[in-house]
Amino acid sequence: MLKLEYSPKVTNALMKAFPRYTQEKAEKKLSKYIHTLERLMRRSKLNKQNPRKNRNIYELEARILWDKTGQLGTPSVSLHKILMDNRVPLVINTNPNRKPNKELAKFRTTSLLTVKNESLLDLLRSMSPKEVADFLDNPSQDDIEEINDYLKDFRSLTAIQQNELYDMVDVDIDSVKSYIKKLANREIFIEYSKQEPDADHAEYILRIAQLNNGQLPQLKFKSDFGRNYYKNLSVQNVSKRVREAFLGDCWEYDCKSCSASWKMAFAQEWYHSKKRHHKSYEDSVC
Repeated sequence: MLKLEYSPKVTNALMKAFPRYTQEKAEKKLSKYIHTLERLMRRSKLNKQNPRKNRNIYELEARILWDKTGQLGTPSVSLHKILMDNRVPLVINTNPNRKPNKELAKFRTTSLLTVKNESLLDLLRSMSPKEVADFLDNPSQDDIEEINDYLKDFRSLTAIQQNELYDMVDVDIDSVKSYIKKLANREIFIEYSKQEPDADHAEYILRIAQLNNGQLPQLKFKSDFGRNYYKNLSVQNVSKRVREAFLGDCWEYDCKSCSASWKMAFAQEWYHSKKRHHKSYEDSVC
């Protein structure tokens, strides 16, 4: 699980900006900011096509950094702005002229921020087989807090609302664990750049399943063009390998190859529904 550490220069700068702050109080104010930043960066990492390329670039929701990480002083100023104004930013928007909003923006980490355990596979490969098993079997407190935050919108709904807005899929937990272990042991022969995203997606789905009765909620989303999609983690936005791992013992249908047959069947059904049925003389007098 990705963790962040910041330079003591950040704490000192905050104490200088607010002379009444002790080191303990300054660190307490920074802890909420760091906690929120960790969650944003973890989820950004899930969407990275190649995590080992541009490792210090993350797509984050700028509005959360500005409004949801604490306010200090009178009048209140966001902690994110205070860090920037005092020249100790932990992340910098690569497009500074863009106003903060709910859209994702690219942020670059600075030398004041250290990202630890960014590579799940490197972490697993440093462990013994027993440690790997314990790691996969037991979600950490950070995992629990992260997944509870991810599921808070889903859990706030009634059962009827959940059925309307989400599709649930059962996760084969043992199969997901096995796939992660095979990745760590280099038993899956895929491109190096695809291994890390697979591991991240598989672990995140594993944690959701472990803390949500073995199920992954998939938020429905209907596009303006009439197509149905899912938002966030789902069977649609992970690789075929991860999809096969968490679905477990399932059948796969090649919809692309059989689409022509489907279209023909639909066309025949439509044709027969429109075709006028003529009655024979015997049928008409009966």
